[in-house]
Amino acid sequence: MNTNRPRAPKKAWLTYLGLAQALLAVFALASACSSTKSQFDRVGSLGTGGSAGSTSSSSSGGSPNGQSSGGSVGSGGMTTIGLAGRSSGTNCVTSCNPLGGQWCGEIGNNCGDKLTCPPCANDWVCENNACVGPPSCQRLTCDSAGGRYCGTIGDGCGGALVCGDCPDGGTCAGGGIPNLCKPANCTPRACTDPVSGGQYCGDIGDGCGGQLHCGDCAGGKACGGDGVANVCPGAGCRNLQCTIKTDACPSDSPTTLTGTVYDPAGKLPLYNALVYVPNDPLPLPPISDGITCEQCAAFAAGSPIAAALSDVSGKFTLTGVPSGANVPLVIQVGKWRREVTLNTTLNKCTSNALSDVEMTRLPRNKVEGHIPRIAVTTGGQDALECLLRRIGIAEEEFTTDAGEGRVHLYVGGQAGMGAGTNQFSSRLGGAQFSQATALWADPTKLHDYDIMMLSCEGGEYPNAKSAYVNNVAAYMNQGGRVFADHYHYYWMRSGPQDLRGTATYEGALPDPPLAMTALVDTSFVKGAALADWLVLTNASTQRGQLPVAVSQHSVSAVTPPTQRWIYLEQNPNDKPALRPSIQYMTFNTPVTAAPESQCGRVVFTDIHIAASVADPAGGPALGGDTSRPGASGGTGTSTGTST
Repeated sequence: MNTNRPRAPKKAWLTYLGLAQALLAVFALASACSSTKSQFDRVGSLGTGGSAGSTSSSSSGGSPNGQSSGGSVGSGGMTTIGLAGRSSGTNCVTSCNPLGGQWCGEIGNNCGDKLTCPPCANDWVCENNACVGPPSCQRLTCDSAGGRYCGTIGDGCGGALVCGDCPDGGTCAGGGIPNLCKPANCTPRACTDPVSGGQYCGDIGDGCGGQLHCGDCAGGKACGGDGVANVCPGAGCRNLQCTIKTDACPSDSPTTLTGTVYDPAGKLPLYNALVYVPNDPLPLPPISDGITCEQCAAFAAGSPIAAALSDVSGKFTLTGVPSGANVPLVIQVGKWRREVTLNTTLNKCTSNALSDVEMTRLPRNKVEGHIPRIAVTTGGQDALECLLRRIGIAEEEFTTDAGEGRVHLYVGGQAGMGAGTNQFSSRLGGAQFSQATALWADPTKLHDYDIMMLSCEGGEYPNAKSAYVNNVAAYMNQGGRVFADHYHYYWMRSGPQDLRGTATYEGALPDPPLAMTALVDTSFVKGAALADWLVLTNASTQRGQLPVAVSQHSVSAVTPPTQRWIYLEQNPNDKPALRPSIQYMTFNTPVTAAPESQCGRVVFTDIHIAASVADPAGGPALGGDTSRPGASGGTGTSTGTST
């Protein structure tokens, strides 16, 4: 088969996905979560006036009664459950609330008897004796603000979360708390903060997987009397910490701030975004451009005094924030960061809802905040540059590599074949793009970009790429984020052995039928969150399923730990093999490195946006984004291509 033959411009479009594909492409890369570290690892101590962090193994996760729902269970007196809180054999179950879960109805207690558990609360339902949360439920991850979980726990929404062994030589339950890792060579915190001299009280996490019993405050003072949980009154403070101290809210009624994080366009909610109130004044120190070996770094600068991650519906709750006007707020996803001063006054000791989308969306341009430096290569069969416009990046941020925009456009293809848009429309000045080979050939130039997005060209075109395979592999391994579209599987299939081994790269197999239903892999936490998010954003009508129009087939299987996200169970046109078709997958780099040393991420997809399909909601047609010479129409995209 001649893999360089330009194919007909019939590209995959997830009928109900729309803008969701843009977020999959961009924010999965920008979040920079290439290792097992939590975004909160970079927040550090909340300092005097902030909570020391709880060591409780349970997490609410949006569940009823302050509990998270556990995995599915069997019935009967001797059933082996296999979740924390329920063990097999002689260990009797005595609680309806295991770590990360809540049982319901009658369950076996593993000792020949039964345990009757209360019904699920609110909109949770009882399935197989486990309380299962709604799509808006935020599932736990193995990393939390309080530490790293180990073994198997409930995922907070009715499923099981397998966290395995502790990384870096850590010990599971080594600090005395079940299913919580004790890091190796860890120095526990003390009850007295060494910087401020402030005193913690009650039971707090020791930072090493254990619990610290700090007891009562001196002089009979009430623990948390200044409105900050587990902190004694009268501790030293600075800046906004002093406001919290002055507010003196009771422990059961702190000042809270709620809101929803959105993409730059202010349309789609974002999952797992970091939101915090810095104690230091704005502006924060700048974020550097170019690849860095950071594992899931959120670079939470500014000494946060209250921080939270957004749930699957984009919602967040900050607890223990200062009251008053002009409170600073930071919204961050990897190297995307927006700093705002709230335009509303926060009332003390109560909940404050932030409804202004303009306050909680990511930046549209570099004036509003930091946007990762992105290189996009255009292609004759897809238009990834249009995705960036769809999520709301401003037109002025799209330039050639000689410009000052945050998105630089390069033209892909080979000697007149497979080329995408090669210059801006006359309305935008008509500047011509540099060749993609100029990017791939120069490691220094390549490493100046945080993200590289590669639009499908309609063929592999090895003559334009083979000389630069090692450069691109080095970019991946040193912390680069790569989004490879369809035929750009070439970089893995023809790359070093570690990249070739990440999946079964088949080349250009027969296209699946025109209409197929793709599946979302919900066997892991973020896959389940994606399935929920697609339903919540009306991108999917059936959780875990996505209708696909005119898909491609380049990969038939992933090699763990490469993660499958979206797939077809089999391709009916792939006869006689009928192999599965991986539509969306990710892996971290360097592939052979230990997880804690991996700092790059690669996304590969066989999903395109060039096909135009009817909107099931009755709106304008979806898709139809093209990028090839002569297609310029000046209809509003950065390059003037058709959208």
